Amino acid sequence: EALAAQAEQRDAQAAEARAQEAADALAQAIAERDAAQAALADAGEAADALAQAIAERDAAQAALAGAGHDAELLARAEAAEAAFAEADISLAGALERAETAERALAEARGGFEEVHELRGALDAERAARAELEQELAETREALLALQRQASRRSRASALPDWGAPARPEPPALPPLDVVAAQARAMSHAAPATPDGPPPGFTEDALTELDAALAAPSPPRAAARAVLNAVGTATGWHAGALWSQTEDGDLSCTETWSAYMSGLEAWETMSWRTRVEDGVVAGAVETGEPAASDTEEMLACPRSRAASWAELGTLAAAPVVGPDGRTLGVLELARRERGHVDQDLLVALADIATRLGFRLHGIELELEEQGPRWELNARA
Repeated sequence: EALAAQAEQRDAQAAEARAQEAADALAQAIAERDAAQAALADAGEAADALAQAIAERDAAQAALAGAGHDAELLARAEAAEAAFAEADISLAGALERAETAERALAEARGGFEEVHELRGALDAERAARAELEQELAETREALLALQRQASRRSRASALPDWGAPARPEPPALPPLDVVAAQARAMSHAAPATPDGPPPGFTEDALTELDAALAAPSPPRAAARAVLNAVGTATGWHAGALWSQTEDGDLSCTETWSAYMSGLEAWETMSWRTRVEDGVVAGAVETGEPAASDTEEMLACPRSRAASWAELGTLAAAPVVGPDGRTLGVLELARRERGHVDQDLLVALADIATRLGFRLHGIELELEEQGPRWELNARA
């Protein structure tokens, strides 16, 4: 619809340009008509001069006949002949200019009619565009109403526990060097060989993910469901959801690691890491998914923490809501190094978009339910 509106706007601008060209042509034709009328007036004066010259010539000839070829009268006759020829030439030029002006005036009249037609078409296009904009606004309002209705239905099927206590403050984290040592030590706790290749995004996996996102849940639960589904389906070993704060910074909202992966220390480091660069920040800036080898970006604290935990590859996809806002970034990590397939990045972006739609729905629920629902959302 936005592309159609832009196309209609370009057509309207082109119609206005053609109307302006026709108006300029009309003004030029009117100026040429005035010039032709002036030329006709000059032609009249030339005709008068011609008549006078003819009279003088006749008088001169009569005088010559009566005076026996008087030299002075002969000169006057010759001058009259020259004036006659010059007046004839001026008259021919004036007539030609008059005909040109008449043709230009006729063309200008046709252009003036085209201007009226173009202006009428432009007004009709503007009216149609206004109707389309009104229809688009009504469609957006209807979509938001349907989202609110779906949220109310999902809450009606499973009411939350309003008496749930608030989540206590997390305990103080150990120093960074201790956590790094724990990450290196616990990275060997994973099984030596995997059970088999990851199954990929099957229809059943996507159905289960959509069902998990449709259930009433706080943002962290929705993020954990997505991280677990993506990691299980595509073989990632750990992940995190980064959300944008009111100041525009990225803060860790939820972490996840595969069973027996030994990456609990890496999860702990995620909560205390400040993201300023790397693939996570790049996903926010570009709006596109990306991946990188951790050894190639050791200057980035996030990549350095992954390298300490012997993780080889990081990937990130922006979490975008239905209104186009970037709500956060979905980050995934795996031990293997190497190129990440572009199709996999596209699939990760699709899953991140599903999460973005769910987080947007949770925002609507928070606006409707107020502090009681928000208290439960933090649990």
